[in-house]
Amino acid sequence: MSSAPIQRSGVIVLSLQESLWPKLDKTASNLSNSSVAGFKKFVNQTKEVKYNVPGKDSISYVDIQSSIDHTQGSLEQTENRYDLAIVGDGYFTFEQNGEKVLSRDGRLTMTPEGALVNSLGHPIVSAGGSQISIPKNAKSVYIADDGTISTEQGIINRVGLVRFNDQKKLEYLGNGYFRTQEQGEPVEKPKIMQGYIENSNVNTVSEIISLIEISRLFDNAQKAIEEDVKRQSKVINHSATKYA
Repeated sequence: MSSAPIQRSGVIVLSLQESLWPKLDKTASNLSNSSVAGFKKFVNQTKEVKYNVPGKDSISYVDIQSSIDHTQGSLEQTENRYDLAIVGDGYFTFEQNGEKVLSRDGRLTMTPEGALVNSLGHPIVSAGGSQISIPKNAKSVYIADDGTISTEQGIINRVGLVRFNDQKKLEYLGNGYFRTQEQGEPVEKPKIMQGYIENSNVNTVSEIISLIEISRLFDNAQKAIEEDVKRQSKVINHSATKYA
């Protein structure tokens, strides 16, 4: 492959450095959220364009696009009877400032008023679209695989799960939340496990390796810029001497 013209080489290398920033941002987000229940990692798809540096190893201008990996994380048993984990398809629905948002994070607690809320204080929504409350005098609370909530007094409500045919249209909001304009549908055969949480699907070792690779690419690009500056200076000095 022939080398890029001198006047374009700096642009190409700067483009490489610029393209590394979103990858760094997503990788850092994966690492910072690796301990958040139900978090779904960002995946960077790359399109490599090689640029040959004369007398040096080629460097790559990488065009990066990010998507979200919705595969399930591992399940962890807890001591909290209100913790819920989804096995298979589906998202819990929560109310955040009057807006319905989606999450796989089922770490729940009961407020003094009996409402079931997540770690951010947002109430979980039932299959019928209402907030869920547990009788304050309930001695035992059982949540079945299909989300049905029962106490010694009988059935009181059911946790709803919603699914989407095209998960690529889910917009990530932060805090493990998603939203979409698409109309979801109830999960036909939901499976919810009481007393468990779903861990994030982030592999911290892979993300650390990715950070190291980003640093290496950035350093290589910086060295290429320095080499280009030297080459351009030689060309300019040569031209100045020739035509002096």
